[in-house]
Amino acid sequence: YDVPPAFARRVKGKDGKDTVLPIPGYPGWPENKPTPGTSCTGSCPEGPDCECVHEIRARFRLPVKRDGNEIKGIRLLYANGHCHAPSCLSLELYRMDPGHEAELLCQQVPIYGRGNLTHDRFDDADYIHIPPCLWSLP
Repeated sequence: YDVPPAFARRVKGKDGKDTVLPIPGYPGWPENKPTPGTSCTGSCPEGPDCECVHEIRARFRLPVKRDGNEIKGIRLLYANGHCHAPSCLSLELYRMDPGHEAELLCQQVPIYGRGNLTHDRFDDADYIHIPPCLWSLP
């Protein structure tokens, strides 16, 4: 999933008429209104100080296995998100079940390549490495 533009844009078509470019996933979205999940500061959408962040949230339930009256849980060993540079600021995984609301389990912050290939052949400029979250067995 790639992040859509924060705002619908008005452009001149080949016929010279103004038209609003559609935003994938948001058909008919009005101009000058940020898409859901987008928060902006500055003079948006056209100002030089306009800065926007788009947040994507997903909730999912893991299956619960019952063994008689005992509930068997899961054990996380590895978690890794996916995003594309330069749009990725961070990825977080939270536990949200009762008694654990908003318990941060994993936070991933991308490391951007600097292009120092003589020091590290995998340090491509502007590429990102996202270190995974790892857990061990007790």
